[in-house]
Amino acid sequence: MNIRKTKIFVALFFLVFAMFLSNDFGLINIEKTAIVTALAIDKGEKYNYKITVQVAVPEAGNANTENPKATISGEGDTVAGALKDAGSLSGWYLKLSFCNLLIIGNSLTSDSVIKELDFFAKTLNVQDSSLVITTDNNASELLEKASPLDNISSFALQKVLLKEPGFDSEVLPIDLREFVNGIYSKSSSAYMPLVKMVKQDSSSSGESKSSGGSESKDEKVVFDATTTALFKNGIMVGMLNKEQTFILKMLKGLTTSTTFPISALKDGEQTNYLINALRTTPKIKVSADNFNLEVDIFIDVYCKVVDQNAPWQDSENSRNVPLDSEVINASKEKLEKDIKSLIEIIKQTDCDLLGITDSVYKYHYPYYNQVKDFCVKNFTEKISVNVKGQK
Repeated sequence: MNIRKTKIFVALFFLVFAMFLSNDFGLINIEKTAIVTALAIDKGEKYNYKITVQVAVPEAGNANTENPKATISGEGDTVAGALKDAGSLSGWYLKLSFCNLLIIGNSLTSDSVIKELDFFAKTLNVQDSSLVITTDNNASELLEKASPLDNISSFALQKVLLKEPGFDSEVLPIDLREFVNGIYSKSSSAYMPLVKMVKQDSSSSGESKSSGGSESKDEKVVFDATTTALFKNGIMVGMLNKEQTFILKMLKGLTTSTTFPISALKDGEQTNYLINALRTTPKIKVSADNFNLEVDIFIDVYCKVVDQNAPWQDSENSRNVPLDSEVINASKEKLEKDIKSLIEIIKQTDCDLLGITDSVYKYHYPYYNQVKDFCVKNFTEKISVNVKGQK
């Protein structure tokens, strides 16, 4: 009996091994495969879509050869068709398993972007954890510009979008799965970073300049992702500025050791501070009855002073400094002001960033049909901010 089991096991092993050799080894042949690191989607000139992919193309026979800015473009009436066209024109097999960034161009945000993202959400070729962003330009421009942060622009973008826990960050990233789930939820709302290119002066005395003093072809840029685009039913309906993005991140409990500036009157002089929010504990509670909706927003912030421009410092080089009452009050005023500003945008755009509709559906379902059509625009808010420091 044991011999029979052994024979079956050996036969299955060789069968699986043969299938592996005949399929996967053929697909990831290093000389025929282009590893896609990022993908940009714009409106096409001849067809509905233009897809631009940034690829890592290895050079056979020379391990040191790089082509960091290699991009391939294709057009089609569907996203999949544009991808197929890009592969056909290049002669490479475009492997999407390592694609960690999807970029939506501004030419597509006035219509539902779900038409483009659905393909990536349903295919197994792209990771659900791929980041989703938009831009105020053509998406392809983000991949074609050179950046001093990294040889490959998509890697430079990911460095801006993703920070390790504990690192200062004012960016609110979102992945493909979370964005699509938000649009298909009861709130039909989601967001994504809106990335802007900031030009850098890359000229130096040792660099040669083109004739006539014109700009270099590879103009250096860095990326600003502190603006957040808001989407309702997949259509872009508004934007959050840097402060509103930061407060939304705090209300989602995603900030750890992140700084924000305040100004406070101390000893008769206006003093500027940089405050480090070491720990943030938000709580959002929704109460509903017949045609009435109240949202209680509470946030508890544990802070310390990082720096100040006062003529003299209380810190005396100590790491343990209690917060002055002036700093606590100024911090509370700033955070309350930013929350009110965020709520105003939510009501104007009908973009449910706080998950109010989902909360009513889950916890107050008897009132859902009465309030679902106006709950995001006409709710009453109650804001409470508690700022504390070391005792």
